[in-house]
Amino acid sequence: MVIARFFGGLLIVLALGALGWEAFAAWQTGGWHMVPLGELWFKLHSNSLNASQAGIQRYVAPWLWEPVITTILLWPGWACLAFRGCCCSGPGARNPADKSYSPPILSASIKAVCGISTEPNWRMRFLPSFCLSSSLRLREMSPP
Repeated sequence: MVIARFFGGLLIVLALGALGWEAFAAWQTGGWHMVPLGELWFKLHSNSLNASQAGIQRYVAPWLWEPVITTILLWPGWACLAFRGCCCSGPGARNPADKSYSPPILSASIKAVCGISTEPNWRMRFLPSFCLSSSLRLREMSPP
């Protein structure tokens, strides 16, 4: 969880940097030029982009690169980074030390009847097998 939140925050910072880079280039040239994710990746590390293309086309599936991944690489770089960053650090990545979060079973048990807690206790979880049996003979022969 902590690693996902850190990675998500890092991606959001990178997205803001890419957006700032686009804004600065627009200010210098006088016109907005969207920087696609593929161009951004190529400027940062072109060898890894070429190796990814070769690896996916040879070892995964040749059809995956051309229609699917090239479409994603043509999307705006800052938007792709921001989306992935929000997914990593979003509502699914909760801090376990956060006391305001309660598991759904606990919150449902507290809200059950007029605020009375119906949280299962240890006796309810560890019933002997003869209590769960549908056979009356097994219930009569077992100790109380």
